[in-house]
Amino acid sequence: MNQRRIWMILNVCFALAAAFVGFGFAEPASADTIIKWTINANFTYNATSNTETGSFTYDVTTNTITTWNIVVAGTNSAADNTYTPTDSFLIGTQFFPTTNPAYVSFYDNSGPGNGDYLDLDIAGALTSPGTLNLNAGNNGANYQSSVVCAGCGVLNTNDTNTVTGVAAPEPGSLLLLASGLAGLGLLIGKRRLARS
Repeated sequence: MNQRRIWMILNVCFALAAAFVGFGFAEPASADTIIKWTINANFTYNATSNTETGSFTYDVTTNTITTWNIVVAGTNSAADNTYTPTDSFLIGTQFFPTTNPAYVSFYDNSGPGNGDYLDLDIAGALTSPGTLNLNAGNNGANYQSSVVCAGCGVLNTNDTNTVTGVAAPEPGSLLLLASGLAGLGLLIGKRRLARS
């Protein structure tokens, strides 16, 4: 084996070793920093009913809901609505994600009921992934309950009503990993070009 080839192999080994050492000493991104919560709930109002499905994403570090897409649909048509960041907002004075129970409320003034909202009374803090039950709470007396309004339907306690949180990869960590791999690929490609 010629001396040039040996140096190339050693340089690649050193680059890989440096990358592994860098990853080893870097502060690991918490897998639980961003949590996507999926909702599965049923509500009743007189003889009508609605389901609430969809999800919202909670960022533990910034204590914010970053995105949401929640659909309320059923025979209580006054409560039917789709809540997204483009047409609804999080009610800040009714947002307590770190308490037990946790409270999250969304409001949509443009909804079919001209002032639709949904309140979630969650049996646990949103700071760790897992499955949490929804509480009926005070059945709509205030935000400390699980309701869908207008035509306010209360939580059907005969059903299983949950939110399930799954940790989402942190975008910055994925970008760092991709750029490191791309740089390593360019280094190897440059050396192959120089060799030929």
